[in-house]
Amino acid sequence: MKNVFKPLSLFVASVLMLSCGGSNSEKQEEKDPGLMDKISTATSAVKNLSKYEEYAKEMEKRMNELKSLTPVSNEDLKSVLPDQINGLKRKSYAAGELSAMGVSSGSASYNLEDSEKNFSVDIYDGAGEAASAMLSLLYMSFNADVEKETENGFEKMVNYKDSKALVKQNKYGESVNSEIQWIENKRFVVTLKGNGYTYEELSEIQKELDFSGLK
Repeated sequence: MKNVFKPLSLFVASVLMLSCGGSNSEKQEEKDPGLMDKISTATSAVKNLSKYEEYAKEMEKRMNELKSLTPVSNEDLKSVLPDQINGLKRKSYAAGELSAMGVSSGSASYNLEDSEKNFSVDIYDGAGEAASAMLSLLYMSFNADVEKETENGFEKMVNYKDSKALVKQNKYGESVNSEIQWIENKRFVVTLKGNGYTYEELSEIQKELDFSGLK
C-alpha cells in the first residue's frame, strides 16, 4: 500500500516549483492572471491527496485488526434481526451462506400484510482474512463523493453516524424502490433494501435497527 503514495511527494514538489518564481513571481503573475488560480487548484489537490493518504492508513490499520478477530456466530446475527421491525413481521431468515468463504453473514426479509411493500436486511461481518479483504474494497469506495441522477432516481453518498452511507432510489411509474448500504461500527456491512419505500421512508426503518448486540 506504501507504493500508492509515492506520487504524492512528486506532486507536492511540482506544486512548490510552480509557486516559487523568485524575484520574478509578481511579473509572471501579471503575464499570467490565471497563475494563482492554478496554484490554488494544485494546492487543493494536494490537500485531497493528503486526506486520501490518511484515510488509507486508517483503513489499513483497521483491516489488520479485523483479520485477527473471530467472526460473530449465526445466533449473534439473528439477534439483531428481530421478529418485527417497523410494524412488519419477519417472513424469512438465512445465515451462513458465505461460511464456505470464511465470512459470517445473515439476512432477513420483512413483509407488510396485504401489501406489496417489503424490505430486507443483509449483514456480513468484516472479521477474518477473507471478509476483511472484501471490506477494504468497500471502505475505499465509501471515501468517494459519488452522486448520480437519472430521470428515474438517484445515487449518492450521505453522512451517517461517524461514517458515510450509499443511498439509492428509483421510481418507475407508481412503483419505487430504495437501498441504503453502510458499515456499522467499522466492521459490519449492512444493506437495507425496500420495495415500495422511498429513501426517506427507508431511513426511518434504518433508525430502528439496533446493532448494539454485535461486538
